[in-house]
Amino acid sequence: MTDGGASADGPPSGGTPPSGAAGGTPPAGTQQDGFWGRMSRSDAVLAAVAGALVTGIFAILVLFIGSAGDESHPPTELSPPPAATPPTQPASTSTSFGPTSPVSSSDPTSPAAGEVMVDDPARTATIRPSLMPPRTAAADPEPSSTPPPNGPQEIYLKEIKSLSGNPNYKTLPVNGIEYINSLYADVGQVCDPASRTFEYNIGKTYDWLRADIGISDNSADPNKRVEFAVYLDGVKVFNRQLGLNESFPLNVPVTNVLRLKLEQTYITAKGCTQGYNVWGSVRLVVDP
Repeated sequence: MTDGGASADGPPSGGTPPSGAAGGTPPAGTQQDGFWGRMSRSDAVLAAVAGALVTGIFAILVLFIGSAGDESHPPTELSPPPAATPPTQPASTSTSFGPTSPVSSSDPTSPAAGEVMVDDPARTATIRPSLMPPRTAAADPEPSSTPPPNGPQEIYLKEIKSLSGNPNYKTLPVNGIEYINSLYADVGQVCDPASRTFEYNIGKTYDWLRADIGISDNSADPNKRVEFAVYLDGVKVFNRQLGLNESFPLNVPVTNVLRLKLEQTYITAKGCTQGYNVWGSVRLVVDP
């Protein structure tokens, strides 16, 4: 036993409990006061996250309200474009304008007569008809590849195969004029046959036989003479004698004729002359 009658194991009677004992004052540096002091560490983290979320939501609401206020103002109307000369080639018909909304006549922004308002989400503008592409109800029909004939239709006789005579064609001068696609032959007393004929099937298709006939200007015998004759379906309908420096415009009707025969016969010549008798630019004609 010690002095004072106290137990060796217990505190002195009536004394103050030592620092840090149960129910006593916390040690220095560990005491925390207020709301945050009474929260655990996990509760403090959750409170900080919640505060950040509330602050972000508030900022988004502020931005949304501000943008809604800007959209409430009507868009500024663009001034009409200056008048311009329409392009020489119209714009593609695939270009389309947005639908137009009916506008009250009292609306100061309504288009004037003859103008169209373009429905464009980005802007509002006025387009004058002079700048708009033309609108057509239907495509124009394609023009005919062959225009209607305005005059007689002609075909050179050389384009039709002969039935007899083996004719030849080339450009030859008669009475000072060159004739293309001319039928020619030589007839004579000694070296050439006295008469030659060429026959064709013209199929009752044509209306006229035309040519300028005569002796070639290149004839070696200035006294040579030849008789030209035309037969239609076996009937002689024309004959004429011609010599050098002479010509005649042949124009024989051949409507409903099937067989055409051209004949040339020697009249006068000296020896083996090389002066051709010429059917200058001989052709068949169809009336319009």
